[in-house]
Amino acid sequence: MSNTLMVAKKEFLDLLNSRLIVLILAWYVIVFVLLFYELVSTDQLMNVDNPVKELFIRYLYTLCYYGSLVAVVLGFSSMSSEISGKALNTLLAKPLYRDTIIRGKMIAAVGFIAIIFFVISLLYVLGILLFIGSPLVKLNAFLSVLPLAFMLYLLCMIFYYVVSMLALIVIREQSLALFMGFLFWILLFYFIPNEIFTGSIDYFFGERIGRFVGGMSHLTMLNQMFGYMDIQGVLVEKGFEVMKMALYCFIGIILVHIAFLRRDVS
Repeated sequence: MSNTLMVAKKEFLDLLNSRLIVLILAWYVIVFVLLFYELVSTDQLMNVDNPVKELFIRYLYTLCYYGSLVAVVLGFSSMSSEISGKALNTLLAKPLYRDTIIRGKMIAAVGFIAIIFFVISLLYVLGILLFIGSPLVKLNAFLSVLPLAFMLYLLCMIFYYVVSMLALIVIREQSLALFMGFLFWILLFYFIPNEIFTGSIDYFFGERIGRFVGGMSHLTMLNQMFGYMDIQGVLVEKGFEVMKMALYCFIGIILVHIAFLRRDVS
């Protein structure tokens, strides 16, 4: 366990010191600020029946949609520096099991992802207090749904993190691996939910196949949960969708372990 924590500590510090990570996080924060400002400056919350629900939907969408892009970069950075600098070969030459290295990296990634969630949520809370009418009432309601947001956010982030890490382990060519990570995001978050694509699947293969393929997208799964405001309601009504998201993460983690254990040291 001490070796796992040692790897986790090293990985966490590497993420903090990565210029690429700093840039993508700065972009992430800017996107959140701009979208929140657009929401409050155009009085969109005044034209809905449940302002807190609308606020939460926008928050969760931005958190997962753009956050998954951050996860792709995190997964890439978790292996790129070791591979390019041969530090990975040094780690593998030490008396460390390969699964210990992977576990340490994933523990660090989960901790880093949780900190990102805390910072972004804090910014959102400050925005509610500063710019929204009756802020304390809306703030209390918003805080109550943060556990649900964290669960869905974590499932999205972990999946795209392990997919990007897997691409770099398997492909070796760093630019191509990063491209494949983003391509996978485009497929699951943009291409598959597209009405033209799903309509084509329905036309050629039948509605049942179309629903199955469309349901593979994280955006489709999240859209089905946007109407809920608590974890219990989501687990009761949309438990199957949550299980699919968790299964995606589990399969991704297993594939990363297998690929890394079989990776040749070169």
